[in-house]
Amino acid sequence: MDCCESMVKYLMLLANLIFALAGIFLVGVGAYIEINAKTYLNFLADNYLNTPILIIILGVVIFVVAFFGCCGAWQESSCMIYTYAVFISLLLICEFGAAIAAFMLKGDLKDVMEKKFTEGLENFDKPGHEGVTNTWNAVQKDFECCGVTGPADWNTTIP
Repeated sequence: MDCCESMVKYLMLLANLIFALAGIFLVGVGAYIEINAKTYLNFLADNYLNTPILIIILGVVIFVVAFFGCCGAWQESSCMIYTYAVFISLLLICEFGAAIAAFMLKGDLKDVMEKKFTEGLENFDKPGHEGVTNTWNAVQKDFECCGVTGPADWNTTIP
């Protein structure tokens, strides 16, 4: 093996090691959101509640792809390198799809959150809506703010 091949091998190994660590980090972030920030997810619509799970799945996929890249580079296995190339190609296609979806839905999340916050504000401290009350109290305590857009929002809700 000459110098350039050796350098490519170690650069590929290093790059994939960084991606593997990023995948592990995403799994940790998704787990943290699922465990600790579950209270805040009460305000969101059902289609946004699976976001932490999707982050965990993304982290696992990135880790697996990086693992194939690391092992393929280290062992100089053409089968693993081809598998790695197929995974990377599929991820690239998925990234294009995700970018298009994010662009098309970028204003949707803000509107959904404002609507759900307003609905929660209207149900604050009402019987049968203890979860909303607890979520509002946690949000206001943690972020040291109140209302959907400001304190004036409470004037229309509290008698």
